[in-house]
Amino acid sequence: MTDGETFFEKLFREYYDAVAAYCSAMLAGDSAEGELCAHEVFDQALSDVERLMRHPNPVGWLKKTASHRVSRYLREKAKRARHEVHITEISEKYLEAEKVIDDYDTAFMTDKTIEQMKDEVLSKLTDEEKKLYEYRFVQGLTYKDIAPLIELSESATRIRTVRIEQKLRRLIDELFGG
Repeated sequence: MTDGETFFEKLFREYYDAVAAYCSAMLAGDSAEGELCAHEVFDQALSDVERLMRHPNPVGWLKKTASHRVSRYLREKAKRARHEVHITEISEKYLEAEKVIDDYDTAFMTDKTIEQMKDEVLSKLTDEEKKLYEYRFVQGLTYKDIAPLIELSESATRIRTVRIEQKLRRLIDELFGG
């Protein structure tokens, strides 16, 4: 075993739990994301082990790296939240359309009508888009979970999802003259 491997194992054994707890606390108690964050910190530590061995404060480096990972995760989460379209938003858009259409008889606005409108919008998606929509918005899978199912990278999966969201918004606007 090399000096770097020995150093890393000791660092991991002594500080992994503390880094995971820190990440979880900073991510509002989300232990699963905290664990993922801690793994990313230690992946970085392993890739930089030679430099980290010479660092004057390796524990401080771990905390600083964890802090950066948490910040990046929170920024990405906020960015994704701004781009996601959920079917409830589509349903709300349908209900808002009642107010716009002068001769629309609200007495006929039923759950079945909403479902028909939703089906009309979703019918304009390709089979691939429908599958991705189902995984992300119906089943609630993460990009990381979806990527292997559709044989794309996590980043490409996110990009395709954003494009589907944009397409859905455009289709809804077209349907209701928005």
